[in-house]
Parts: sequence; C-alpha cells; structure tokens
Amino acid sequence: VAELGLHFIREVGENVGEYRIYLERATNADYNVTFDGATLTVKQAEVLVEVENLQKIYGVSLPNVALCHGEADPEFRYVADGADKDELQLMFAREAGENAGEYAITATCNANYKAVVNKATLTIVKADKAICAEAQTVVYNGKEQRYTAQDDVEVIYRDGAGNEVAAPVDAGEYEVELVYAGDENHNANTVRTTLTVKAKMISVVVDVTPVKYEGQNIMPVFTLSEEVNAMVVFDGGSA
Repeated sequence: VAELGLHFIREVGENVGEYRIYLERATNADYNVTFDGATLTVKQAEVLVEVENLQKIYGVSLPNVALCHGEADPEFRYVADGADKDELQLMFAREAGENAGEYAITATCNANYKAVVNKATLTIVKADKAICAEAQTVVYNGKEQRYTAQDDVEVIYRDGAGNEVAAPVDAGEYEVELVYAGDENHNANTVRTTLTVKAKMISVVVDVTPVKYEGQNIMPVFTLSEEVNAMVVFDGGSA
C-alpha cells in the first residue's frame, strides 16, 4: 500500500454513525488504482450506570429533582463508569404509577453512549392512615349508644376485661377499638379510645301548695321532667 502512495480521507464527524471513506489521491503513476469505497462506523460506547434503589411513602410529596408521576419522587442517585457525567447527559425515568408497589427505573443518555442500567426500582411503600379517635360522650337514653367513626373503620366495644361486647346501653365508660382493615395503599391499623355514657339528669318538681291534714299521711304531688321508669320515695315526718 505504501508503494502505491494511497491517501484516504473520510467524512468529518465523531458522533455515532457511518462516515464515507474516499480515495483522495494515489501518488505512484505506475499504478492505475480504483477504489470501490468504504465506510467508518462509529458505534455507541457502553457505559455502566449503577442506580440506587429508591423508596417513598404513598401520598407523601418529596423534593423533585427528576421525572416523576403524580407525587414527587426522590432524587435519582447513580454512579456512571466509562464516561464523564456531563457528557453523558443522563436522564432517568421510571414506570408510571402512584400506588404502593415497585416501579422499574430506566435511563437515556447522549446518543453516542448506550447506558446499561442495573435492575433498580422505586418502591412506594404503604402509608399509615390517620384515624380520628377522640373520646366521645353521650347521654343515657335507654337505647344502644354507638361511637361515631369514619366510614372505613369497624367499631368494636370491649368491657373492662377486654371481652368484645354489644354497643353499651347503661351509663359508664367503655373501651372502643377502631379497626382499619387497610387497602392497597394503606397499612392496617387499630387504635383505642373511649365512649362514655353519662347518666341522664331528671328533675322532680313537688307541688308545695298547702294541704289540710286529715289524720292520714299525705303523699305530695310531683311531676318529673321526663317520662321515665322510676320510683320516687319521700322521707318525711308527720304534719
């Protein structure tokens, strides 16, 4: 080849692609050289990208530094082996979804490189659901009294020994369990509170109009503020 005095050139470019090679000249006049043409192929350089597995809690927003879906994702953290980070121009994404579960993380980069990413995931973990468990107080009315809870909570009543009982009727303080069964995005949870049934106040009004003594005990006339099943006993001396 040196004897032929061949000089080749190619199309200008250093990015991934194909570049045509040309015979610029042949300096040895003793040869009539023909050249059918050729190409130089620049292939992508593989870069190993080690991405950290990430985690966030369902429904909790975090500072967002990368592509996200719905609630903000934590920042993608990685190590790239084989090229300058700025030159790579790495961009990360993950599978769409905001329910609890695992979502694969993928990466794209400068077209001159092929990012080979480890099997990394963003895990959305179930959240603890807030349950309103304030102590409640009601007044005795002769019927079952019930704790007023949110719709997705089961209410269980327990006696002093911890046994499950029916909704209370009589005055007293009762332990209440609020049981949340959980769902695809929330953990199951049980909280405890109390339901107090207060005794109902009844007033007795006695007629104090003077009456004439006729040698027999006189039963005072009275009225109750409400109709209740009660016995009223007067303890008094003779007129």
